[in-house]
Amino acid sequence: MLDVNLPGLDGFEVCRRLRKVPATAAIPVIMLTARIGEDDRVRGLELGADDYITKPFSPKEALARVRAVLRRTERGAAEGEAIADEPLHVDLPSRQVRVGEREVALTRKEFDLLVELVRQRGRVLTRERLLETVWGYDFPGETRTVDVHVRRLRQKLGEPVDARLETVVGVGYRWRSAS
Repeated sequence: MLDVNLPGLDGFEVCRRLRKVPATAAIPVIMLTARIGEDDRVRGLELGADDYITKPFSPKEALARVRAVLRRTERGAAEGEAIADEPLHVDLPSRQVRVGEREVALTRKEFDLLVELVRQRGRVLTRERLLETVWGYDFPGETRTVDVHVRRLRQKLGEPVDARLETVVGVGYRWRSAS
């Protein structure tokens, strides 16, 4: 649990630093804050937070969210496989992504989003479904955080792989396989 309003170094910066260091990059982070603005929520999630809880909150809901994040973290760590869709290679245990010979640095959520899309290749996934499977809950507000993550994912993957992440207007997103 990470409060955004810390004295000196704010929670956003702490999260960013945790995600940068390989030894701490996989630690689950749930931001807990009184900052309820959409920009703050999106910023926290983009920096790699696994969840974002605003005050006031129900202790039962907070506990359920912690359990959900831990389930996702444990499930991800147990998967000892790699996903390949040339020239894309995703190594799940090490959480590394390569496009050809180029390594691509992704945030935790970008990685999880890419894995979900590639695993479900060919299927259209709604924003709501992606929020549920990648973020682990029904997001109470706008679902544009998915759009932001998809845009950043496309930028980082680069050509020609970025074109395989298709927008299905009015519905969601689909990963189109190379073959």
